[in-house]
Amino acid sequence: MNHDHTHRADDAGADSQRGIVFICDGSDRIVKVLVDELEVGSSIRDARSCAELLEAGSLAKWLNFLEEVRDRTVVFGWVINMRIRNRPWTLHCAGAVHDEGVLIVAAGTRQMATALYREMDVQGMFREQSYTVRNTARDDMETERLLQEKDSALYDEISRLNSELVTVQRELAQKNVELRKINDQKNQFMGIAAHDLRTPIGTTMAYTELLLEDSRRALNEDQKEILHDIYSSNAYMLDLLDDLLDYAKIEAGQVQLNRQLSDMSVLAENVVKLNRVVANGKGISICLDNADRTETDRLCADIDRLRIEQVLNNLITNAVKFSRRGSSITVAVDRINDDIEIQVRDTGQGIPHDELDQIFQPFRQMSTRSTADEKGSGLGLAICRKVIEEHDGTIRVESRPGEGTVFFIRLPCLQEEPRSRHGRARDASARDSK
Repeated sequence: MNHDHTHRADDAGADSQRGIVFICDGSDRIVKVLVDELEVGSSIRDARSCAELLEAGSLAKWLNFLEEVRDRTVVFGWVINMRIRNRPWTLHCAGAVHDEGVLIVAAGTRQMATALYREMDVQGMFREQSYTVRNTARDDMETERLLQEKDSALYDEISRLNSELVTVQRELAQKNVELRKINDQKNQFMGIAAHDLRTPIGTTMAYTELLLEDSRRALNEDQKEILHDIYSSNAYMLDLLDDLLDYAKIEAGQVQLNRQLSDMSVLAENVVKLNRVVANGKGISICLDNADRTETDRLCADIDRLRIEQVLNNLITNAVKFSRRGSSITVAVDRINDDIEIQVRDTGQGIPHDELDQIFQPFRQMSTRSTADEKGSGLGLAICRKVIEEHDGTIRVESRPGEGTVFFIRLPCLQEEPRSRHGRARDASARDSK
């Protein structure tokens, strides 16, 4: 091997193929430099301590290395951090007991270190240790070869898996595009179908109501019942179409929220009053908890009032629908940290545990049946979740069969009039009146 200096110091690629070989005495001082391919130069030629070549924190490892060399005569496979030419190096090191002390071989790669071992052996640097060094070097080279083969096989396998992953990701992206297109088409179809069906169904309802009003004496009870059934069926279909239109708009991102600062206790109280009529008809009581808040204790949120009223109406209607005569429903409004929490609690039939995670999915019909054969679209709770999420809030449910159900709504609480993106107050009319 030619150890002449033929490379520049800043050639990092060549540096990894270089090494140093030196002998240190029992006092850990360098006494002879045999190979200096790393251009350490005079810094290791004047009986300096080996410790001066080490990076901070590597001294303990270096001492352990030397101790193992003296115990075992020859050692391979140590990796030690050194500082050479004022920059850190990670070197593969080996050592062997020598007549003058300990011979140290350090190189940028395992292959280079192994080559330097063998060259020292060829040059007769070892006597009694020659057989051990030769066999250990051969074993080390064989280990290196096996590691390279393993690394090569692992690299090929990773490359293959990566290629498959890229293919799967490409196919998945294409499927996602197709799914979005199908979903958009579905929403468009629902919107068109619901819009086009509302007019004839509304007309049928109007004519049916007119017949009921004008023909009370001309019709017998059976005929009146038929007309009532027609009216009820049309009313249900109209509600279903309204839900379809709402859901299609929300899914398509076409809902614009008309936000304003609103007192949630007042809003909840108004919704409770509107639903008491239907609830009383089934012998169910509705009460509002925490409705006696003062002006200084208001719970305000930046909301679209109509949309949040729609959510509360839906939850209370569901509670009435699945509750038996004589039961009760409670609507509570309270502050939890920086949020407003609204609870709608009933003492009805409850929901089976294995159905709770599906309750906000569209078109899901639960196994629990309404107590008066009321019908639903299967979209109400899905719309509730979408509306609450559009308000940066959350909605969840807890239920126990036979004990009742509680829906929890969380909305961000505000203490002052929210401002628009340009910093102006939302209530333009109040500003203009000044």
